[in-house]
Amino acid sequence: MAYVTDHVRGRLYEVNLADGMQRVVATGLGHSSGVGLDTDNGQIYVSNHEGKLWRIPHVLPGASARS
Repeated sequence: MAYVTDHVRGRLYEVNLADGMQRVVATGLGHSSGVGLDTDNGQIYVSNHEGKLWRIPHVLPGASARS
């Protein structure tokens, strides 16, 4: 899996690298500029040009088993 942002629409996508399928993980993120993965806790962090930082929990595979 890969996680990418659409800075125009303010969305975070999960992309399956095996088949190219995408799913929207989060919306309303503004003009996103960075993505950080916290694999120990199953969270993704997204920052934007407006200076906000979002924590998106329970997204990474196996996250519910670790939380």
